[in-house]
Amino acid sequence: MVIEKGLDFMGGLHATEHAMIAMLPFLAMCDRSDVGGFRPTRTRTRTTSRDLIHDAYDGGMGLAEVGYNGSKIC
Repeated sequence: MVIEKGLDFMGGLHATEHAMIAMLPFLAMCDRSDVGGFRPTRTRTRTTSRDLIHDAYDGGMGLAEVGYNGSKIC
């Protein structure tokens, strides 16, 4: 349906990543700069269909986990 409408699936996925990062501080009581995101790429096909949200600090602080668990509430 996305392709039939002329929309960019990967662009929409990237926009969703930014929306999740922007909303995570409401669940985790943190600053926007405390979390980040990235899109892992498969080396063989150079494609991916997921974005990952992570803590911005080495070793983590559990913020991404709070977001993951909080998503089960909604």
